[in-house]
Amino acid sequence: KVEDIATAVSEEFRTLFPHGNEISGKKIALTAVSRQVANYLSVFRLVISELIGRGAEVVVVPAVGSHGGETSEGKISTLANYGITEESIGVPINARVDTTLVDTVDGVEIHCVNSVLNDVDGVFLFGRVRRHWDIRWTADLAKSLDCFPLESGIAKLFLGLSMLNAKKLHEHGEKLGWAIQKAARRLLLEPSVNVIGALAVVDNEEEETAIVKGIPFSIEHGDSGVDRFFANEYEILKRSHRFLPCLPFADVDCDLLYLHYFGKPYAGQGADTKIIGRNGGTRNWCANTPRFRDICASRLIGNRNDKDAPGLFNAMGVGNLDMVTARFNERINWDETNLNAMTAGCPGGAVAAEVFENDRAMIEHAARKIAHPQMLKVMFGVSTVWAKGLYLGHAFLEEAQHLDGFKVRGESRPIPFTKDGFLDLPTFEHI
Repeated sequence: KVEDIATAVSEEFRTLFPHGNEISGKKIALTAVSRQVANYLSVFRLVISELIGRGAEVVVVPAVGSHGGETSEGKISTLANYGITEESIGVPINARVDTTLVDTVDGVEIHCVNSVLNDVDGVFLFGRVRRHWDIRWTADLAKSLDCFPLESGIAKLFLGLSMLNAKKLHEHGEKLGWAIQKAARRLLLEPSVNVIGALAVVDNEEEETAIVKGIPFSIEHGDSGVDRFFANEYEILKRSHRFLPCLPFADVDCDLLYLHYFGKPYAGQGADTKIIGRNGGTRNWCANTPRFRDICASRLIGNRNDKDAPGLFNAMGVGNLDMVTARFNERINWDETNLNAMTAGCPGGAVAAEVFENDRAMIEHAARKIAHPQMLKVMFGVSTVWAKGLYLGHAFLEEAQHLDGFKVRGESRPIPFTKDGFLDLPTFEHI
């Protein structure tokens, strides 16, 4: 955990801009992302303050791809879900959605939003670095494609800056990571974009800021400068892996995974597919994860910091679920969910799940599928972000006592429900 975020941000900016006047008098676009970031608003304000303190005029540009749909209002609403509004940050948001085809490189169409190409003097990139649900590098793939094994982070912001044309990059399928780097390299070397640097953050498993790291960049260094930029991000990505949660019993058949919270603030597909073992609604099991027959979710949210916020939310990834509650289903914005799924090239991610009245009904439905319901192999988790604690069905007890890296706490007891039929487990509604 970074104990003093303000000091950490300030120190990185002193490294990025040692003279203090490098961007004085320039209009700088600052990227805002459509992912939950630990301390998002406070860190974002600090970045704005550092840029303004060096004499820059700051305007925020949503790097959100298709999230929020086809309109400027939708992009602004997407950022508002994370507390990023003109009122909260004190600078304007330029939410233009029109783009220009900058180039086509090795079959990769490279688009960029015109607010970056035409309206500013330079761009400062801000984003969270983490693994990505749809970028899966094999041991030799990155080497064979002559690129870095980057996932979700700073380079991927250029996908976000292509707005609805993010679909063009997703069309490269298993080579998505390669396509993103082709686009990032070309736009990093584009004078009308003029990237001046970046600040990357990493969250820990307690949803706190764990790493704050500046990444310098100057177009004058050409391709070698881009390589250093990507290499710096890759080092941050490797450091981020130590904070990733996992589930026990990899490669073991399990009956049910229950997730209390689900949604875009947790992962691009609502839940980390590299934890739950499903991807894009295909039901294709991913190795090194438990083999769940059923996966269900209780609550769909749009903001981890305000889980009771009203509204309809992007439920991309609902196609990975077998069951949801009625309260989950009634919060789905199907237009945004379908658009996100089509843009990402996985329409199966927007397939509706079976709807049940409450948690009890979902769990009972799963239990009826086995001969001895009391032996239901079930895991109850808060989300795929916070996984420090996990409740297991009694059927796991003997095996759980021999797991490396895990500790069994407490005694077995009946599953507790509220009078409305929802799970009443300590911490679930408070994380």
